[in-house]
Amino acid sequence: MDPDIRARVALDSDPADPAPAWTDITDRVHYGDGGQEVKVSIGRQNETADIQPTEMSWALRNGDNLFTPNNAASPYAGKWEQGRRVQIAEVIDGEEFLLGTGFLEIPDMQIVDSRSTQPVIVSAVDWMGRLESAPPFEGTLAEHVRAHGGPLVTHFPLTDPTIPMMSSITASQLELSIGQVGAFPALPDVDPEELIRPAGQAGPPGDDQSYPQWLQSMSEDGLTFLGNPALVSRNLDLQVTSGQTIAVSFWTYLESHTLNAGISPPNSAAIWLASANRANQILIGGDADNTWQVGVQAGGGMVFADINRPLELDAWRLVTVRITLPSGAVNLWVGNEALASAVVPSPPASVAFHEIHIGYFLWKGSIGQVQVRVGPSASTMAFADHLAQHQHGYRGLHRQTAAERIVTLAGYAGVPATEVVVPAACSTPMQVARLSGVGPADGLRRAAVTGQDLLITDGAGRITAVPRGQRYNQPVKMAIPFGWIGYRGLRYRPDRPVTDVTVNRTGGGSVRRSDRARAQRYGVTGQQYELDTAVDADLVNLASWALAAHGQSRTRAPSIRINMLRRSLAERKSLLRLKVGDRIQITGLPAGSPADVGHLIVQGIDHTIGPGRRRFIEFNTSPLLGPAPGVPPAGPIVGAAGAGLNPNRGFEDGTVAGWSADGGATVDPSNVRAHDGSWSMRVTPPGGVAVVGARTLSLPVTASGWYLASGWMNAPAGWSDVSIAVDWRSAAGTSISNSFGAATAVPAGQWVYLSLVAQAPATAAFAQLRLRIGGTAPASAQVWADEVDLAPATMVGASTVIAY
Repeated sequence: MDPDIRARVALDSDPADPAPAWTDITDRVHYGDGGQEVKVSIGRQNETADIQPTEMSWALRNGDNLFTPNNAASPYAGKWEQGRRVQIAEVIDGEEFLLGTGFLEIPDMQIVDSRSTQPVIVSAVDWMGRLESAPPFEGTLAEHVRAHGGPLVTHFPLTDPTIPMMSSITASQLELSIGQVGAFPALPDVDPEELIRPAGQAGPPGDDQSYPQWLQSMSEDGLTFLGNPALVSRNLDLQVTSGQTIAVSFWTYLESHTLNAGISPPNSAAIWLASANRANQILIGGDADNTWQVGVQAGGGMVFADINRPLELDAWRLVTVRITLPSGAVNLWVGNEALASAVVPSPPASVAFHEIHIGYFLWKGSIGQVQVRVGPSASTMAFADHLAQHQHGYRGLHRQTAAERIVTLAGYAGVPATEVVVPAACSTPMQVARLSGVGPADGLRRAAVTGQDLLITDGAGRITAVPRGQRYNQPVKMAIPFGWIGYRGLRYRPDRPVTDVTVNRTGGGSVRRSDRARAQRYGVTGQQYELDTAVDADLVNLASWALAAHGQSRTRAPSIRINMLRRSLAERKSLLRLKVGDRIQITGLPAGSPADVGHLIVQGIDHTIGPGRRRFIEFNTSPLLGPAPGVPPAGPIVGAAGAGLNPNRGFEDGTVAGWSADGGATVDPSNVRAHDGSWSMRVTPPGGVAVVGARTLSLPVTASGWYLASGWMNAPAGWSDVSIAVDWRSAAGTSISNSFGAATAVPAGQWVYLSLVAQAPATAAFAQLRLRIGGTAPASAQVWADEVDLAPATMVGASTVIAY
């Protein structure tokens, strides 16, 4: 039976439409003279390569110039153009299989004899292909500003390295204006660099950009002013009509002026928005008492909303002012709690603003991300939007899961939410996002790699991922007889075992694991990873796992090719149901074949259709990793924080509940130092006792099960003998045996990661996790412990990883 395909284009739908109206163009698919086969490629070449965008190509008959680009006489004029959605599907026995969905690239054609078919070569890529050429992210906070709070009518990020500074969405730009201060004239020869320094102040903790720093513009005795520097734009056109709200938001950082005793600090103002005739004004800054205030004038007198909260020093705060017409309601929000309101008397039906002054009056510190929105009140920087942006500025997506990060970054890049479907099982927590200069496609890949998940697009073109728990420990999805492939369709070679693994952490830090004996035998073969993980232990765990999983010589069959037309309809369907990441097994291999050659993971899929009776499917594959041929590996441990048995592993409730002291030591919660979060546990030896420490209550375990005990230790004075141990106990609570980790020297003031892998005895029902301080430690040898946990583990060759 010949292949039955469908070629479609969404001529009448927006490319982002989640339910496009398709136009069938299958009858125009051209295989003949000047044409070509239909090709769809998905996935990657092997398990270490990046997933490539889905690519599709085919030819269309165009003798009537229906598909000639920019042909005004064609009924498809203005529709057949770059960016339109296209789709290739295959129908088998009435069931349709989507092979690929993407976006039309610029069609390629030649002007030839009009009596010919004048074929048009069509190519298309999916969402990942579009994101490859998308502009890089501007910054972690900037992207949130763009995506949330309602449409922006102007936005000055203030991240430019020089003045003037540009709006991100309009042609407006900010020039430096040095004005007079009261009765003091501005000095004519003042150097602007003495007043304001672009990119001079690092942004909020959750951001990755810097903002202009306003320097002190007055002498310490208060007698001399260099001038009042402001960043000014006078070409705005902001119109607010009845039923609309204008919201002005900005991030501010105030520094104290250095003044002599008895000199009062100046009354600073951050933002002034005004109409050309000054009839409409919004002035945001400090009042005479240096507390937050907004003054609003709309056609009449000025009304003020005050917050009884000082202009805080040396801290970033988000400030939002909203004015709604026709009610005249004014709201002022500062940070995550300060609120004030007022009402403009007799407000006009509409107001306009034409200029903005940033750092308006004697500001000292920094201002960033100035945002102006106009729209319906409910959707224009509501209080919930203000709080969300303030939290984002401080947390920067910290501890988002890999799935959440992929969805967030895709949204920042303009991918509709309906086009991103990522399983929640991609759950590794990530670090604070650092997005400045990162391309959207690279950002999505970074999230997937951090979770050791597999980023792909499905047949419908949606961005999705295969969780690591599905990639590993999975059963065989399909058994493929060797006869389907034949001697010409399968080639193989042994891989070189990996002998050296380096795992780098985004932003700094790395772990390296090597097997020297294996390197002497096989030669050095390295493998590298980069993780953007929030879990410190991920680096060492992944390095150990990778060295074990990739350290055994496996037989690689780079690809297998199958003629679909020689298969039954049911067999064709089974082959088309295979996805990237699935496990397959080649059965009936010839005698003498390597034992592991038939155990494979699908990494990529290529479809070739036509011309004539030609239909091939080719799978790019990698060998199944594992301790023995045909035995799949456990998943690598990444993002396992919180997966263990100890309910009080991080002490973040400010208590040491569930812990008790050993050997006369004392234990208490401490926020003096912590490895993760704000709290840890301090253990103080009594002095003169050989071994002291702390232990948990009894934790339930499985008899004969493998467990990983781990934790971070810090000794401010340093100590030479600190370790982790586990006491195994029966169901009756009686002691059975102990497992001890290596005694480790903890250098003064450094956090050291300790771990122990142990198997529970056959009669064990409970375990107590212990922190041991040996060597007869004096009372001064205090040890702080954090993130101390006991978690189930699975053995993989010579390495141990927590089971997914």
